[in-house]
Amino acid sequence: ATLTWRDRLSGGTATAAALGTVTLALVVGSIVVRRFAALMAPVFEDNYAPVRSDGAGAQARIRTTYVDETFGQAEILTGPTRHSIVKVRAPAQCFVRGDIVLIVGYDAASDSFDIAELDPVLRNP
Repeated sequence: ATLTWRDRLSGGTATAAALGTVTLALVVGSIVVRRFAALMAPVFEDNYAPVRSDGAGAQARIRTTYVDETFGQAEILTGPTRHSIVKVRAPAQCFVRGDIVLIVGYDAASDSFDIAELDPVLRNP
């Protein structure tokens, strides 16, 4: 009669072989999972949406005919909130449509940004 591999192993040897196989499978499996997880990590990064105040420090183009202490809109050109249309405020109607300005701060009470003149050297092309 031909003996199978199970018949050749005694009780203790069979248990040791089974534990060795399980241990080897766990080690190899954890290595494979770790490498796969490292490759997939960039897919699961946390990217938070920008908040209103992130517009401070960005450049913007004036969209309205003028800007004063109570009126004005601009499109943000740089930064995480680019392409957003926002309310802007500046003293004494010193900016007109098409001017490129620097957003210097955010006023949460009026939900508007304070703007200042942008040095031409700092303009994005």
